[in-house]
Amino acid sequence: QELLDSSVESDSELSMFIAGMFQGSMSLVNDVAKEFQSALGFPIEKCISSGEASELLEEDGGFKVIAERILTAYDAGEFPDGSSDDHAAEWKAWVKALGKETKRKGKKLFHPIRLALTGKMSGPDVGQVVKLLHMTEGVAPDRVSLKERIDTLREVAAKS
Repeated sequence: QELLDSSVESDSELSMFIAGMFQGSMSLVNDVAKEFQSALGFPIEKCISSGEASELLEEDGGFKVIAERILTAYDAGEFPDGSSDDHAAEWKAWVKALGKETKRKGKKLFHPIRLALTGKMSGPDVGQVVKLLHMTEGVAPDRVSLKERIDTLREVAAKS
């Protein structure tokens, strides 16, 4: 709770979303705080420099293609930014269309999306992270916003 602005009630829609989002990855209630804080961060440069994402950065690894599509969709206002009440369905449809457009599926689709939007190689559902970023606007001071992630992704994609 201390990770959020004090105005957020423990039984609020946001609190319930957070609890549901991390339910499967926690063994103790205190684990939620760690997972929540991790989801709000965006360590893409650290992940890349560690070599952990090297396979995705190879020519056929898909990162550059997926990053470019994400940036194009965001710039065109077509990226599902978490603001919709039906975000889960919009996210699923967007990812499916992206897969068809790039002829990628499974890990070849989802891993580059994860790296591009979370800066990590593993973690909670990326669509839920995008929704969480929208829901925590103004109440989670340490979060890296979607816009900040896109700006960083633009810089990283230009280098790769």
